[in-house]
Amino acid sequence: MKKSDQSVKISINPEKIPQDLESLLGSVFWKEPGMVGPAADFLSYVWEWQMTESPYAASNWRSYCKKAGLTQSQYSNMLKRLKYAGMVEKKYNKGRGEHEIRASKKFHETLSSMGRIWERFFEG
Repeated sequence: MKKSDQSVKISINPEKIPQDLESLLGSVFWKEPGMVGPAADFLSYVWEWQMTESPYAASNWRSYCKKAGLTQSQYSNMLKRLKYAGMVEKKYNKGRGEHEIRASKKFHETLSSMGRIWERFFEG
């Protein structure tokens, strides 16, 4: 699969606008609602590490799984969905010599761009 082919389907219900992170993640994990809580916890964990000088290293997945009570498969699937949705990104840090997982603004940028296209439709 090409990198550009990586995507995630999101469930949108205009009658039920997300009011918090968990309900927003519910639209990403609509096939696996049991992963909403673990995904929210993971995002908070990554964000806390991101604010330090040593962000969350991708190589720490085993210790995170143990801490969070996740299997390797659950962690991998959760991370994949978050990456494909543009909520996290994995980048190589040359200075530390390892990959880091960071919160990403791509999800926001994508939805904002889609909203602008829809707005232009109404403007004619």
